[in-house]
Amino acid sequence: MNKSIKLKMLIVFSSLILLTGLLLSISTYLSSSKLVIQSVSNQAKNIALEAVKQIDRSEYQKIKLTSGQTMYYDELRNKLNELRETNGLLYLYTMNREKTNNGYEYFYVVDGMPSDSKEASKIGEKEDVREYPQLVKSFNTGKITVGELSYTKKYGAVLSVYIPIKDASGKMLGLLGADFDATDIYQTMQHNKMKMIVITASLLLISILIIIAFTQYL
Repeated sequence: MNKSIKLKMLIVFSSLILLTGLLLSISTYLSSSKLVIQSVSNQAKNIALEAVKQIDRSEYQKIKLTSGQTMYYDELRNKLNELRETNGLLYLYTMNREKTNNGYEYFYVVDGMPSDSKEASKIGEKEDVREYPQLVKSFNTGKITVGELSYTKKYGAVLSVYIPIKDASGKMLGLLGADFDATDIYQTMQHNKMKMIVITASLLLISILIIIAFTQYL
């Protein structure tokens, strides 16, 4: 067989196999990752909804930047901290926002961390929300939102859920945020990704060897 024909056959069949393998690998990885993230999201959402149920709306409204830490502030903080520790959350907190000339300023109200924790946010402490579009969306729409699974060296893998806090009339009093520690899940997903790459590369190599042997035979 002419060498140029052999080369063309090798390129064509290798490309087809590579493309098919990549499509199957990517499709399998994305579908499995979506299923895992959805499962974690539902778990975090259920925990956050349970936390919102435990908030006394009438007492919560009395917590203002001017009032400081009321008796109910301490009570709610302890409840949130207990829920956070029991369910393995990284953070569980409530936030609010104020209108400014440039838009809104977002700040913490009750942080469900122990008061002696270095990571605890004080009442009124501002937060830059540019990296949390789902948080802003929840404030704007008054609906539950779930953030994407993100990874940073400082916090590891985190998945956040935001639940609006509303009074009996439907007026929005603030927002409850729950940050779920998804580091183990993220590492498993990364491991699966590497496994898929290795399998795809191995299949491609084996296929190329078979194609070379086949063209030699012809």
